[in-house]
Amino acid sequence: MNLAERTLGGVFPDRDDRMSILVRTLREDHWPPELLRLWKLLREYFVLTAGVPSRADFRSMVDRTVSQEATRQALLLAFVRCWKSGSGVSDSEWRYAMEAMCEDRAADLLVDTLVEAMQMVTEGREVSGVRQRGYEPARGILVESIGKIESLRFDGVRSVEGDVRLETEDIWDEYSRAQQNGDSWGVLTGFSDLDRITNGIQRGEFWLVAGYSGHGKTQALINIAHRAVVDGRRVVFFTLETLREQVRRRLVVRHSQEFGQGVRYNAVRSGDLSEAEERVFREALDDFSSGDYGSCEVVWAARNTTTEELQLKTESLDRVAETDLVIVDYVGLMGVERRFSNRGRQERLVEILQALKGFATGHRKGAGVPVISAYQTSRQAVERARYQGGYTLDGLAETAEAERSADLVLSLLMLADDDRDISAQILKYRDGRKGEFTLHSDFSRSLVADRPSRSGGGGGLL
Repeated sequence: MNLAERTLGGVFPDRDDRMSILVRTLREDHWPPELLRLWKLLREYFVLTAGVPSRADFRSMVDRTVSQEATRQALLLAFVRCWKSGSGVSDSEWRYAMEAMCEDRAADLLVDTLVEAMQMVTEGREVSGVRQRGYEPARGILVESIGKIESLRFDGVRSVEGDVRLETEDIWDEYSRAQQNGDSWGVLTGFSDLDRITNGIQRGEFWLVAGYSGHGKTQALINIAHRAVVDGRRVVFFTLETLREQVRRRLVVRHSQEFGQGVRYNAVRSGDLSEAEERVFREALDDFSSGDYGSCEVVWAARNTTTEELQLKTESLDRVAETDLVIVDYVGLMGVERRFSNRGRQERLVEILQALKGFATGHRKGAGVPVISAYQTSRQAVERARYQGGYTLDGLAETAEAERSADLVLSLLMLADDDRDISAQILKYRDGRKGEFTLHSDFSRSLVADRPSRSGGGGGLL
């Protein structure tokens, strides 16, 4: 049985509901070469008429649009084969054929990729004018191809292309969900002034939290992750700099602050809590594990890990439940795809930032996922910021790509090394205004939060 012919033929006759499913969920890469031209013609007909052609209609369309006689005859024969193959199949049989076709296409690409990777290991070949051979370039081939292979597998979620006129019901459904769930899907950070401006980080957005070493980037990311988990979100936290055990410990120490004064990080690490603190710590642990919360998958990633590898890991976790927020600590330790491996540091950083934005917008076939990453400023930049009383976008730039790729850039600045107040500035926000406010930090307790004030408000907004 030719699965692709049965899948395409299953739309005849008068099965435009099935054709709608095909148009909305499959793309050209799914179809074998011998059926691709036929698929394009049927898709074009559906876009224009919202239906499927009869044999006579199809013959007329081919006669009008195809000049070569041999091609016309091949298309007509393919049409008849599909018609016969898909005739009378039930909905369950048709859906099985479609899913199996997609699996077969993905399997074919996987085999081709494995062969190419094995050839790279055993024989090697030229890539961008450089002779490469061995495990690392072979691994690069696999990493680059897995995303495309996964995109060919049928998941029934969404298409990466299509006519918006055929998706009006999807748009209404999105509106209805927004109406039911409030005006924003965004994942809140717990920093009230930031959330007031942004309504949280949205799907497809890429945020940078910029600052110098020791100025609270990692602690801020941990607090954002904690707030998301408490709100019932599913978080994936990639740590390239800090040990996984440290991130895990800091999250729980942060949670303990919900129980009075909480506990101290160093005392937990050294096993030196008082009896009273132990009771609080135990209460926090029990609540964090049994409360009605989301989840936080903390993943240690080696330095020079690429965005593609982070995305593959996130996709594998999505099979359990969809990820609501991805946090990367931090961008400066990441690597690039093998085709960019010979570039300089600044060029590599550009590629990483662009890839992270692509991750945010392209995840789950364009459904998107929020991505937040830390970005380290230079010593010269922090000294200039202290002198000026704050950062500017120019002061951040090892590369202007930090400004171009990010939807929001939030800078963190301690005006004095012993100061617990952090000056936070929204230096760029693609969808709204800039802002400046003050956060309170207590790193000994893994805490970054709104600064208490006599008036009960947050910082000042521009």
